[in-house]
Amino acid sequence: MKNKVLFRFWTITDYEKEEQFLAERHKEGWEIKRYILPGFYIFEKCTPREMVYRLDFGQAEKGEKAEYLQMYRDYGWEYLFDVNSFSYFRKPADSAMRDTEIFSDNKSRLEMVQRIFMKRMVPGWLNKGFI
Repeated sequence: MKNKVLFRFWTITDYEKEEQFLAERHKEGWEIKRYILPGFYIFEKCTPREMVYRLDFGQAEKGEKAEYLQMYRDYGWEYLFDVNSFSYFRKPADSAMRDTEIFSDNKSRLEMVQRIFMKRMVPGWLNKGFI
């Protein structure tokens, strides 16, 4: 199978841009197989298809990963992998599967941004003496 590697650098708040990047590659006939920090995406040739990609940050608590993933499967999401506390999911963008959002409202989206902030930004500031 034909593979290709692309390098992209995103900040932790660019998760929506990363989702769009992955969806565009899939539409071009390249599905993500692996992601290696600090920004190497390994793609495999596939049939071009409109897919929706979503990332979730640090949602599953220790020992609850199976239930967390089952919840996403129940809503039609395919779990891909975890990288740097982000879980990667995708599902077809077919009209039969209209619900393409992981977050059902702005409150749940804000909660994810708060998790990112508390787990990534605050510890960095504490180490540098800003807080």
